[in-house]
Amino acid sequence: MKKHILIFDSGLGGTTVLEEIARRIPSSTYSYVMDNGAFPYGDKPNTYLESRAIRLFSRLIPISQPDLVVIACNTASTLFLDTLRQQFDIPFVGVVPAIKPAAQISQSGVVGLLATKATISRTYIENLHRQHAPDCTLVKLDGQALVTLAEQKMIYGESLQSSIDDVVKKITSKDSLLSIDTIVLGCTHFPAIREELINSWPRTCQWLDSGAAIARRVETLLPQCRETTHHSETLFTTAPLIEWHQLLPLLNRYGISHHQTIAID
Repeated sequence: MKKHILIFDSGLGGTTVLEEIARRIPSSTYSYVMDNGAFPYGDKPNTYLESRAIRLFSRLIPISQPDLVVIACNTASTLFLDTLRQQFDIPFVGVVPAIKPAAQISQSGVVGLLATKATISRTYIENLHRQHAPDCTLVKLDGQALVTLAEQKMIYGESLQSSIDDVVKKITSKDSLLSIDTIVLGCTHFPAIREELINSWPRTCQWLDSGAAIARRVETLLPQCRETTHHSETLFTTAPLIEWHQLLPLLNRYGISHHQTIAID
């Protein structure tokens, strides 16, 4: 029987991770949950998000019966991944910003981490820096304003290049940032606007995300997972989604053809 993998994010950014996993493990079935009732996560209080996640998964796991859950959100992974692992008896895989590989390929020794306010403020990021890139300078770049733009592109198919240009100008206004030669996309929404970011950035950089690494981790863990008997390839949301039919082309390629709203407020 096919293994069932549940992908979680506050919005559609997790579909960039789903794409990598499905490419590597095409034989699995997939469901996707977006906590659109609290989107975006990057500007919400920690205690609110953690409590919300426990309530959501307490309802979601019995319904979707996943064999493995991927928390495809950097903010969520740094905040409540460990809590979910303690609360539920199934494997949870989180997102780790690609700071280590970025440090390994950087020529200038200066790496930029483009992420939400919540992610760049975590001590978890400082620990990653100390452990995996102590000889590199890590510059934290607040990309909170890019999250909604990426979400809009994923729903409506609009590139929004001019709006992204404006945000990038603010992010890169300091001359000291010109020494950055490698940028970590520390939000799963950002691979969806990679081309726009490259076009906007004031210098040529190498761009890294964690999608492929997450897919490899899932592939390693999946054979050890207990297999469930009921698989429903469904998009779960926490608020009504008027754009459901616009998302069908994006989600149908992964076998997701149903929608269910789960109220947790």
